[in-house]
Amino acid sequence: MLNLFKNDIKELYIEKLKGLIQRDHVKTDKLIGERYYEWEIKNWSKLNNIEYSSQFSAGNCKWRIKLNKNEITNETEKSEKRKSNLRNSLFGKKRNTQEDNEIGNPDYISISLENLDNLKDTFDLEHIFANYIVSLRNSNDYSSYYANDSTSLYFNKVTNTKNIYKNFEKKCLYELTNESYRPIIENDKIIIGIYIKVYKYNKEQYIDELRQIISNDEMEDDIIGENYSEIEIDNWNKIIEYGYGPKTIKEFTIGEYKWAIKLHFFGKRKRNEENFYVYVTDLTKDKYHHDNNKNNYDERDSYCSKFLLSFCNSKDYSNFKVISSSLFSKSKTNKKVNSNFINKTNYKNFIKPLIKDNKLIIGVFAMLYNDKKKDQYIEDLKNLINEDSSQVSNIIREDYNEWEIKNWDEMISSTYSGPKFNSKFSSGDTDWDIKISKLNNKYQDLLKIALSNINIIESNNQNLYARYLASFRDSNSFKYYKTELSDIFYYSKNFKSTYPYFLSKEKYENFIKPLVKDGKLIMGIYIQVFESHALEHRIENAKNVVEANNKGSYEVISNQYFEWKVKNWNHSKRYVCSPKFSAGGFNWCIYIYPNSDDKSIYIKNLDILKDKSIHIFANYAFTIYSDDFSLIETLSSSSPVYINYKNNKNGFSKLNNIKIRNENEFIIGVYISIYKYNMEQYSEELKNFMITNQLENEVVKEDYFEWEILDMDFSKKVIYSPEFEAGGHEWNIRLHSNNDINSKKKEFLSVYLENSDVYKEKYSHIYADFLFFIRNPNNYYIFSKKKKPLTFILQRSKSQDLENINGMDFYIKNNYKAKIPLIDNNKTVIGVYIRVYDFNKDRYINEAINLMKNSEDLIGEGYYEWKINNWEDLNNEEYSPKFRAGGLKWKIKFNLDNKENDGYTSIYLENIDVLSDDSLHICGNVLFSIRNYDDYSFYENKENKSVFYFSKEKNISGLDQFIMKNDLFIKNERINKSLVENNKTVITVYMRLFEYKLEQYIDEMNSFIKNNKKTNDEVLGDDCYEWEIEDWDNLDVINRSSDFMIGNHLWSLRLYPNGDEKIYGKNDDQASLYLDNVDSSEENFSHIYAHYILFIRNYSNYSCFVRKRSFSLFNFKRDNAALSDNEKEVENKIDFQIKNKKSNASLIEDGKTVVGVYIRVYKYNKEKYLKELSKLLKESNEKKYKIEMEEYIEWNISDWHRLLNEEYSPIIDS
Repeated sequence: MLNLFKNDIKELYIEKLKGLIQRDHVKTDKLIGERYYEWEIKNWSKLNNIEYSSQFSAGNCKWRIKLNKNEITNETEKSEKRKSNLRNSLFGKKRNTQEDNEIGNPDYISISLENLDNLKDTFDLEHIFANYIVSLRNSNDYSSYYANDSTSLYFNKVTNTKNIYKNFEKKCLYELTNESYRPIIENDKIIIGIYIKVYKYNKEQYIDELRQIISNDEMEDDIIGENYSEIEIDNWNKIIEYGYGPKTIKEFTIGEYKWAIKLHFFGKRKRNEENFYVYVTDLTKDKYHHDNNKNNYDERDSYCSKFLLSFCNSKDYSNFKVISSSLFSKSKTNKKVNSNFINKTNYKNFIKPLIKDNKLIIGVFAMLYNDKKKDQYIEDLKNLINEDSSQVSNIIREDYNEWEIKNWDEMISSTYSGPKFNSKFSSGDTDWDIKISKLNNKYQDLLKIALSNINIIESNNQNLYARYLASFRDSNSFKYYKTELSDIFYYSKNFKSTYPYFLSKEKYENFIKPLVKDGKLIMGIYIQVFESHALEHRIENAKNVVEANNKGSYEVISNQYFEWKVKNWNHSKRYVCSPKFSAGGFNWCIYIYPNSDDKSIYIKNLDILKDKSIHIFANYAFTIYSDDFSLIETLSSSSPVYINYKNNKNGFSKLNNIKIRNENEFIIGVYISIYKYNMEQYSEELKNFMITNQLENEVVKEDYFEWEILDMDFSKKVIYSPEFEAGGHEWNIRLHSNNDINSKKKEFLSVYLENSDVYKEKYSHIYADFLFFIRNPNNYYIFSKKKKPLTFILQRSKSQDLENINGMDFYIKNNYKAKIPLIDNNKTVIGVYIRVYDFNKDRYINEAINLMKNSEDLIGEGYYEWKINNWEDLNNEEYSPKFRAGGLKWKIKFNLDNKENDGYTSIYLENIDVLSDDSLHICGNVLFSIRNYDDYSFYENKENKSVFYFSKEKNISGLDQFIMKNDLFIKNERINKSLVENNKTVITVYMRLFEYKLEQYIDEMNSFIKNNKKTNDEVLGDDCYEWEIEDWDNLDVINRSSDFMIGNHLWSLRLYPNGDEKIYGKNDDQASLYLDNVDSSEENFSHIYAHYILFIRNYSNYSCFVRKRSFSLFNFKRDNAALSDNEKEVENKIDFQIKNKKSNASLIEDGKTVVGVYIRVYKYNKEKYLKELSKLLKESNEKKYKIEMEEYIEWNISDWHRLLNEEYSPIIDS
């Protein structure tokens, strides 16, 4: 009976809640489902700040209750304080704001209803309409409850996440209710109940939800009109496939304004893509009024608007996708068009699922507002920019422009550096360009906002000054925004520049990022143009300094002033640079190095970095002002400077002594005068460049030559200049046009300097440097130059060395695009400045050094001059005196008449030290030279790029063909000299010794085989094997290495540490090493043809070793693999002395050594086969009989298995 009574009370309670549900906003009677659900909480005090109920079902949907107790913790207080500060920072000054409703009030609890169907992928297109009421009651008493007003709400993926709360005051939960005198929370328990009705979604709900989505509380009082318009497209596939270009699909009106919906297709058949634009366009005729004396424009009929673009299922209005526009301000920059781009991904995910039976509804809900909020916003910007007007004398114009950036998140997340947003606009008589760039660097700056003046159409003011306020605002509000003010900048009709502002990562995260909604952000520029008498005065001061240094002697073609406000310069790690600015038609930049030992400031030309042909003659002065514009310092050059590719940074390093009031902020101005560059400056710069790079040798003569080409014939591959004299020698210039399309230098002109004297005269050498240049035939300041600081002009040679030394390539492709090209109408001027120096002994030796092999492993070098005063008394084979070089003893061997070498003399270098040290090995590079006794410039030298090896077996290396004997006495016609003159000459040897490493060790082994047994037989394989001995004193009498494979054969080493007692008897000072072929013991008929070197070396020093080469090529077979005691001595061995008192290094050191073998295996061909048969016959004959004749006969049997028991060969004639 009690349960029945309780159920009755519960039903009465539910009926009361049901009766409280209001139906004012419910425009349908079609109920899908309804339900009452209770959430029992038994431990209220232990709940988290946010809790969720279990899920429940109602109206075919899943739901849950969210509870927010709004408990305040320390972290919550900090978070709310940060949010409050952030909100305040996003308002313009003099604005009053209210607290955001989403921040929880600690005096209340908040309860909301959440739909859980948003977890489905398709929920972004589904919309639900429901009406519900929330109740809080005592867990044991249905009469003790609180119920809030009912709520009608549209649920979708967007609104479901807004957490629209019902708030209940906390203190009321513990007070006694009037009905039952019991509190809502009793014994830490409470019941949260919800009664929900879910209705069928029709067109009225659809339009009503659009209205709710588009609603803007901030603009509610400014609405001047609204309307919804839609069109059903019944042939969508045809439009998307064949449509191309804009297509108006619907026109509609809002009050007196006429609008149109336009689709712009790209043609799926043409692009194989499903991308298109949707435009909402104002068709109302423009009513703009221009007034150049005030603002750039005056909008007589201006408004703000916001649009919702909807794609809807033609059979179900609850199934649609909404795209919202920004709060749109009609102005000249946005051109009255609000657009949305539907890319391929969005089309696939959101549009295509809505198309049913090839039909789709496109709708637009538009709302228009007056301009009051926008006007107030612009007025606030104006007040902000005018807060500091100390430098403003007279405002000429001020103007505001703004742009919607739809892909802001994508722009920020991109890793590509460079402009992400770019737009041009006009203000008065000036065209401007605005760019936003993402900076991907390790510093703090994230974004760069750059404003540039493109063109000044017409202006009565010679000098104009401006500043701009960059504003970032919420795309749906004129209330929330953040501003950044630029520095004052100067521009004129002839002065174009870029005025950047850098936004740090910290400032972006704190102030700009919160304004981005759905990837959208509005960026505005409020620009102010004005006159400044204070700035004019600063320009005049700098101008007077520069003009005083000029003294009227140079013709001025351009004067320009630039001013830059430097901030936080002491915090820079390397340098800070100014924005780019123009002067004299060139781009410039100021660089400050604050943290160097001597703080410095420079001006740099940026165009020269891209075009080396530019040359500028200019003067400049820096002015430094404190942050209150009081003058601190003036820095000026005493005379004009030449600015070119090699000298592109000019300035001062005297900032250490400058006292700046605020070290982190000051103003730098630079005044530049650019002078006319004529013939005088041209020749002076060339001469100065040569003087700056002058060599140490005495200058004999110098000259300058220009070759004017009046008709450049690119069809000719080679063009020669007339022959000319310079420095006492005859020269000419050789020009290659490189017009071959396959040439690697087709974008270059190649220029070579040729000396006619050395081409005619053997052994004559000239030491000179020269400067090539190419210039415009009519303008001296457009030229390109290249210098060879160390140049040798050698005797005539078939090699390309001369071209590599004396040739230069001029890049001309970019100059064709320049305003003044190097080659103008097929005319140009090519010239050369030549300086000839004294060719002395140092130059003679240095040339030898330059021709020799270089290596990081150089351990010694030196040279020796063998002065011969009695040439006619020389023997055919003559030795120089002994000499030391590189720490070793040497002598030169000279063969005057080597009949085997076709009339050539021969020259060799012998090392003396290796003769007394079996284990010493030396490697190096050697150059031989012979010269006139009294003239270092008249000589012949021969270098060898390969490495020479010296050892006891081979202590001599050199050249079999050094120089023809007859050439030694040929007289040079011009200077009447010969190499051997007055019975005297000088032979020079220069050597470089290298560290002996593994590479040299293997190379010498290889060359040792090649040089002593030359053969053309095919090599099957070669390699080196080493056997490391760790403890020599504890070796057995006989020791064997591991087997190893070389040339596809198996080998091993056999070591007798005390010598081979079977042959020599025991010997403590001598060891024996054998090479054995292992695989031949199992292959009775196998024969191997090989050559090898056995060796022993110091384990850590590759240059200390003893080796033995096989003096003939050995044939390994079974009979020679293991000999008995009575058999003859085997040949494949090496005997070596363990101790050598004459050697500085020991083969065995600390009981360690390395023994090894280098083997080269050759193909065993018929020739070797016959040779071995002949050798075997001779050995068996033992010289008992005289051999009259020998011949080899073969019987080829093709099918052995078919032979009879007895067979005969064919008859053989022999």
